[in-house]
Amino acid sequence: MDVERGDENKEDLILRPATNSKHSMCSIEVKSSERNINRKDLRQLRDWVEDQFDGNAVHSKGILITNTHRTSDIRESKDKRSELDRPNLEYVEKHEFCIVPTHVLLDLCVKKLDGEAVDASKVERALLSKTGFVSLDDLSD
Repeated sequence: MDVERGDENKEDLILRPATNSKHSMCSIEVKSSERNINRKDLRQLRDWVEDQFDGNAVHSKGILITNTHRTSDIRESKDKRSELDRPNLEYVEKHEFCIVPTHVLLDLCVKKLDGEAVDASKVERALLSKTGFVSLDDLSD
């Protein structure tokens, strides 16, 4: 799996998966906010996915890495960080977006630092196949 920056003035990333998938690339949008993600955030991801298609004629998977409720204690706000209202969840499902809350990434890093095996190919497969919120269980054994 290769990761590169999209536009150097933004936090956007492009992931080129090593595994075979209907997605030959992933468009990754990073969003940090005091609130839950909203339709504007999801449309921004959709636009980033479409920009990749227009420029490369490939099918790109949209992945949104979220750091919502960022000033709240992460130990007390994990549930809030994985909430999305019904209309926006339906929008995510329609576009097959994968949402990765930062607490899931942090928990994965802690597992690795604790000496547990983290299978990069399993992480990649989960990101490519998952629609909606991804959990630690989706990414690790």
